[in-house]
Formats: sequence, structure tokens, C-alpha cells
Amino acid sequence: MSENTFPINEFPKLKRYSLDFKPREQPVKSFTETLEEQIYNVNTLQKNAAKKVEGLITGETRNLHDVTIAAQKSKIAFDLMLEVRKKLLEGYQEIMRTQV
Repeated sequence: MSENTFPINEFPKLKRYSLDFKPREQPVKSFTETLEEQIYNVNTLQKNAAKKVEGLITGETRNLHDVTIAAQKSKIAFDLMLEVRKKLLEGYQEIMRTQV
């Protein structure tokens, strides 16, 4: 038999999980703080990519691979940020259309 299959009479024992919730050691960040942090991270990635491109142009670095990776990371992070913004605006507009 394969690794993931077993006879019915040898059904694996289920683990019991405790529902004891422990308080968090540090407070949870607010949505605003999380959003600000992610925008800062996107900005940092863009600045890093710009520095690497500048270094490639000036001849300080010859590693095109690292420059391309930094530029793509920056682009993907920015595209994701735009999609999150778009979804937030759509949600806001939907709430505004709701009649009370």
C-alpha cells in the first residue's frame, strides 16, 4: 500500500487539540498600522531596486541577475499593493451603496 493509504481497521488515531487559549504576549497591530508597514515595505523594495539599477548603470555592480530580481520583487509588491487598494475601494463603495 502507498504511504498515504491504510486499511480501515488500522485507522490512525486522531490527535486531540486543546482549546485553551493563551493571551498574546504583545498587542495585535491595528489594520492601519499593518497597512502603513506594508506600504513602507513596498517603498523600501522600490528604493532598493532603484539603487541596484543605478549601480548597474554606473558600473558599480555587474550582477544583472540581482538587479533583475530586485526589480521584479519591487514590481510584484507594488502590483499587490495596488490590488489591495482596489479591493478596499470596492468594499468602501459597496458599503456606501448599502441602504439603511
